[in-house]
Amino acid sequence: MSKRNVKANEVILDQVEENQETIVETTEETVETTEEVVQEQAPETKEEMIQRLGNKSKTIR
Repeated sequence: MSKRNVKANEVILDQVEENQETIVETTEETVETTEEVVQEQAPETKEEMIQRLGNKSKTIR
């Protein structure tokens, strides 16, 4: 390969490496955001439901 081709390949490989790092960072941020949203929208735990329903039944009686 010519020196020019080698240099071009190095530039391309550097860009690929940068893109991979960006993909990893973006994926990590997406996972983090998804976990936050799931936590916010997650149904209450069994214990929380028992507590909530238990409190209502005591109020009704």
